[in-house]
Amino acid sequence: MWVFRDFRHALRLLSRTPTLTAVALFSIAITIGATAVVFTAVKSVLIEPLPYTNVGELVQLRTENTKFGKSHADWVTYSDAQDILKSNRTLESMGVYQYRLFNLSGDGGSLPESLYGLGVTANMFSTLGVAPMLGRNILPEEDQPNRNNVMILSYGLWTRRFNSDRAIVGRSVEVNGHACTIIGVMPPGFDFPMRLATTVRTPSQHMDFWTPIGKDPAKEERNSGSGAVARLRKGVTPAQAEQDMQSISETLARRYPITNQYRVFHVGRIRDRFLGFAQTGLLLLMAAAAMFMLIGCANVANLLLARAFARHREIAVRLALGAGRGRIV
Repeated sequence: MWVFRDFRHALRLLSRTPTLTAVALFSIAITIGATAVVFTAVKSVLIEPLPYTNVGELVQLRTENTKFGKSHADWVTYSDAQDILKSNRTLESMGVYQYRLFNLSGDGGSLPESLYGLGVTANMFSTLGVAPMLGRNILPEEDQPNRNNVMILSYGLWTRRFNSDRAIVGRSVEVNGHACTIIGVMPPGFDFPMRLATTVRTPSQHMDFWTPIGKDPAKEERNSGSGAVARLRKGVTPAQAEQDMQSISETLARRYPITNQYRVFHVGRIRDRFLGFAQTGLLLLMAAAAMFMLIGCANVANLLLARAFARHREIAVRLALGAGRGRIV
């Protein structure tokens, strides 16, 4: 076949100029590699859907203290979240969470380990539209003070620490000096909150566990910071929910003038809140990678063009002998 003959001929020609060939191959490899790395990050963050059901209906609550200027942090007090849940007209459900540290005791061949996770209200996973892969969700009666001694493991912790033991559900482990029962394991790919959504930095890339928050609203101070995510009612837009939050802000400011006089509540789509700054940065990085690839391709094209001029007599002879333009290329 003439294709294989031309291929062998091309290899011989490339071997005659090893420096040019090495430079061209290096340029192509480095540009493709850089672009592939950036695209992988863009795909995992911007293209692949968040691991929740109907993400467009999920919003993050945010408190702004007008006395101190505009705030970008997604926080709300536990007490305010409960009042919002009771008096709103636009939210179907709401989950509240706080960061937790569990010191897991060693057993057998396993060493003690610090685990980073969340204390969540019982309706957090139903609000997100997810369920454990193994076991069950947190029950409302378990989300009570002094009764929150259960935990749901992340898939990563289950595979790493407990060797993917499917009989782990119902097992008791010791955390922070007391017994805690494992009631479930979340599926692979699930994480909440997403790493990009928080400034909290932990040794693990993901949350290790979720446990009942166990708060008593009657004893909870109105200044303790928490996170809150909610699901909009069917047909409700974020703009309508924002108006609802403005009304609730005014109501709570009159009811609790000492703590809520300057607090204004806002909502934002969870995807925008999670990916806001990262989205812009990754798109700029992808544009830079694409420009880098174009520069690399232009450099290789210039090298090959210069080499083609050096071989113009050979090309003219081959054309005269009847070689087609495709074979010449």
